[in-house]
Amino acid sequence: MKTFFLFLFSFLFLSTGILLAQPADIPYHIEPYELESGFYNGSNQAGNTVEVFSGVVRIDEFPWMQLHFSKANLGRESYIIITSLKDDKWQKLDAVTIEQWNNYSAFFNGDAVEIQLFAAPFDTDVFVNIDEITVGDWAGGSPYTSICGPTDDRISSNQPATGRLMNIGCTAWIIPNGKFVSAGHCLDGSGATIMEFQVPPSLPSGTVQHPGPEDQYSVDVSTKIFTNGGVGNDWGVFEVFPNSVTSLMPKEAQGAYWPLVQDLGPDSIRITGYGVDGGVANQTQQTHIGPNWGSSGTTMMYVTDTQGGNSGSPVINGLTGVAVGVHTHGGCNSSGGNNHGTSTFHASFWAAVDEGAGGCLVEPPSNPTPTHSTTGVSINLTELSWTNGAGAVTNELYFGTNPSPPLVQTGTLETSWTITGGPLDFSTTYYWQVIEIGDTCSTNGSVWNFTTEADPNIVVDTLFFDDFESGIGQWTVTNDGGTCVWEIFLPTYPNGYTLPAPSSGGVLAADSDECGSGTTFLSTATIVPILDLSSSTNEIWIEFDNDWNVIDAEDEAHVEVSTDGGSSWTGIWDQIGTDIRNKHQAIDVTGLLGGQSNVSVRVRVVQPGWDWWWVLDNFSVYGRYSIPENPSSFTATTISDSEIILGFATNPNLDNVVITWNLTGTFTEPAGPPPTLGQPFAGGTLLYNGTTSPVIHSGLNELTTYYYKAFSYDNVDYSLGIETNATTFETPIVTDFAVDFLVYDNCANSISLLFGTAPTATECYDDGLDEWAPPPPPAGVFDGRFTACSEDLFIDYKATNPDGERIWDVKYVPSTGCEPISFSWDPGQLPPEGNFRLIDPHTGGSWVNVDMRTTSTYAEPLALGYLQIVYNYGVCADFDFAGGWNMISLPLGVSDAHYLTLFPNANPGSLFEYSGGYFSKDTVETGSGYWLKMPGAEMVNVCGTDITESV
Repeated sequence: MKTFFLFLFSFLFLSTGILLAQPADIPYHIEPYELESGFYNGSNQAGNTVEVFSGVVRIDEFPWMQLHFSKANLGRESYIIITSLKDDKWQKLDAVTIEQWNNYSAFFNGDAVEIQLFAAPFDTDVFVNIDEITVGDWAGGSPYTSICGPTDDRISSNQPATGRLMNIGCTAWIIPNGKFVSAGHCLDGSGATIMEFQVPPSLPSGTVQHPGPEDQYSVDVSTKIFTNGGVGNDWGVFEVFPNSVTSLMPKEAQGAYWPLVQDLGPDSIRITGYGVDGGVANQTQQTHIGPNWGSSGTTMMYVTDTQGGNSGSPVINGLTGVAVGVHTHGGCNSSGGNNHGTSTFHASFWAAVDEGAGGCLVEPPSNPTPTHSTTGVSINLTELSWTNGAGAVTNELYFGTNPSPPLVQTGTLETSWTITGGPLDFSTTYYWQVIEIGDTCSTNGSVWNFTTEADPNIVVDTLFFDDFESGIGQWTVTNDGGTCVWEIFLPTYPNGYTLPAPSSGGVLAADSDECGSGTTFLSTATIVPILDLSSSTNEIWIEFDNDWNVIDAEDEAHVEVSTDGGSSWTGIWDQIGTDIRNKHQAIDVTGLLGGQSNVSVRVRVVQPGWDWWWVLDNFSVYGRYSIPENPSSFTATTISDSEIILGFATNPNLDNVVITWNLTGTFTEPAGPPPTLGQPFAGGTLLYNGTTSPVIHSGLNELTTYYYKAFSYDNVDYSLGIETNATTFETPIVTDFAVDFLVYDNCANSISLLFGTAPTATECYDDGLDEWAPPPPPAGVFDGRFTACSEDLFIDYKATNPDGERIWDVKYVPSTGCEPISFSWDPGQLPPEGNFRLIDPHTGGSWVNVDMRTTSTYAEPLALGYLQIVYNYGVCADFDFAGGWNMISLPLGVSDAHYLTLFPNANPGSLFEYSGGYFSKDTVETGSGYWLKMPGAEMVNVCGTDITESV
């Protein structure tokens, strides 16, 4: 039970029978606060939006705050972000949304926020100024009560269509058409400015807290329709702007609304709203249900607990959950009574809510692509898309550059639209709206917008700038008949100059007051350089920070320009007799100076007496001009270890494409005509200048990344340039063959070696082919490796063997007790020609001599620790014959074994083999013995394959 002890007020309330409207003003006060960001310009070329200012706004020991911006310029795409330092909730405001929020921020919990200013490309003089802060006060005291009976029976609730209306401290709720209903007396004044949902608990003291800005909506005060006429004649309807963080409307974000019907007879009435209470429940959402108490006509009456802050709550049929009115006045007390609202039978109220029972049940569209308020959208955008609301049968799409765009699509139910007439314009805001049409009614979607990217081919050039930190060398100062002239002053200044941020340091001053009594100040300061603006045809403007402090109507300040080198002058900013202080001035002079090549600028002051001053800082001349479009489709494709092919398409003007390259990826801005090919250019080396694609870059190193930048060049200016890169392939490793050679012992220890030949290999280690082996392990530990040139290898390639011999030395050790060592290989990996034998080098093959073509494994029983793999193409044997009979044996494999082929001079019919007797033979079989008769002494050389195998 929650009881409020307000004896005197309760007595008056009961004795008079007064019915009181039930807002609950949120306690707060206004604190003056000065913060000026200073003026900033975005980049002069298309690119990223950058942070240019940040600061912290702090009001110590207060529970919440809201900022007010006295002035702001957020250009086309610049914006601010405000972040609570208590809970990190943030809000983004741009030029559109800051106006929708009436130059206020959302509410932020805590006593400090950070504000960041981001400047977009081509936006100039971007700034924000804060002049005051709405500061929340700590809760104290209690308002009157309209609890019906001795106890407060409200309980916490979280109905999503019901929100808190600030700063008036009322309740408001979403109806089917997306508008809001509240009490008329809540809207009768300037306090109803922000709708809040997802309201968090208050502090234990009862001091309210706020949801994040993503759940706050600025009220569109121009839409308010209301009557504040007392019981039965108190109602209001209004709309809000899209959320500044999510771009959603409340009905879309909350996914809920209250249907409305006309019904005076519900048995029970529920009131849900943000009435006051004690502690953390204060002005958070609570609900109670009680009996209907004789509602009639335009008045609802009910015995349902309410409190201050419930004004504007929906009056709900407790059984069906639909709204039948709006709560407006308290009348209950601890002894009884009833509370009151305006029923939906009120004709004007009923008309304002679209006459009722649920309104149009067609839901609005959602999920726009591009999302609402997106900036930097490509001009080549081809499609808009969205999600249709429930109940839509057909829809209409409106699109254009006007906030009330024209109809472009109708008659069917679509979820997208292909943009016609593209590409879009640069730096342009486009608006679009989908209207969902049902069987009997329609629902207007929000007007969404997006802004296209800045033209990358428009450059802002700083033609002249002086912040007066380095003296007066950029100006020619003349005395036009006075006693003093323009001069530079540094802090501390002789007078109290007031210049806008970010002015600081040196200033250019015509200070008559400092000049002294009897002064006549007639002086001119002309910039030294003559400006060539022949390329700056798009836009030219002059800017400066200004403090012009006059004493009477005879004081004159003039900014003048000349297009003939100073022979004649035209005034562009002429101020006579009127103060203009603490201002940043920007003057468009495109019409006067565009395309001119002999431009001068001067400032001239006339102060005929001992007057005040004219002070300037950050004097600038800017020009905006077009540069060529980039080439397109710029690609780099690797085609080998030494070549990359470059492709491109010229811009529409068919300007030359100039390509430079380097190995770093960092290029500089080109200047002057392109040099000859191969010469330094734009931070690289000039590769190409022409219009024909493709271009082959050859003579490159393997596995190297080459960076390229291509510019269009119109014989005057270069485009911004586009970049690409590619990496050359690794030079292929060419080998003749490779054989996996497995060494293992009887305890399953093994190591895989590899041998082969390659055209680039040597007898020793070859980088990129061979693989090192670390030093051998301790004695008794398994090991296997090749050795070559006193080095140990796991992979060993030898030079290609066209007709000679290659030898691989194999060293091996079994683990202790794990003998023997065995070897295995795949004969199919051997090349088709030549002989491969595994032999022992100790005897030249007498102990071990294995034909590696005919077998794939060998177990070495002798524990020699060292074998050789011998690869050759054949062996030869010399036969030293004596005249007459000779005993012979053939140790080689030959293709033709006929004895007269092998020994052409032998006596025919003289080859005999003994096998229990002598038998005449025609062929010589390897390994057998024969008698052969020669006519005389002779040395015969026979070549073939070594077929001897010894184990």
